[in-house]
Amino acid sequence: MASNYRLRILDNTETVLRTVIRSFLFFMAAGLLLVDMGLSPSWLRYTAGGLILALAFGQHILERRWMIRWQWIAIAALILLAVGTFSPWLSVLFFLFGYGAVRFIKAPEIEVGEEGVRIVRTWGSQAFSWNEITRVLIRDGLLTIDLQNNTLYQLDLLDAESSIPNEAVFNQFCQTQLDRVTSISG
Repeated sequence: MASNYRLRILDNTETVLRTVIRSFLFFMAAGLLLVDMGLSPSWLRYTAGGLILALAFGQHILERRWMIRWQWIAIAALILLAVGTFSPWLSVLFFLFGYGAVRFIKAPEIEVGEEGVRIVRTWGSQAFSWNEITRVLIRDGLLTIDLQNNTLYQLDLLDAESSIPNEAVFNQFCQTQLDRVTSISG
């Protein structure tokens, strides 16, 4: 679908990414503390595992109080994993898994075009043609999509000022598309 407007929705993508990174940190710490590959001395392995565990438990404090971003916490944990195991390849493997997770999880978007409205999410998308829609409008950063089957979507826009040139222009575009469909079917 060719879209005239692409709107980003306010959601919890950052929270999901922090949770994914925290689970990777716990997994790395458990691997260091429980598995002996015979490559490093146990004191080094336990120290690195303990520091990664401290990063996992203290991630929230590090982000809120000291303004350390979760990406830096993940990099520190990867370095500790490489030091604790004497194997940089294990850190590269964790990095690739983490990078794939971060690239896979995306903020939802709404695409509005001449064919209709499409809600694009990480886990699939929904498309609605204009003849399925009763009303689409934006007011005060809130997108409202009213469908003819009595389904109502109200979504907060992430960056309402930068993604839409003007609410009135967007609303006029949507009303024009709805009027065009009504005149064709009526």
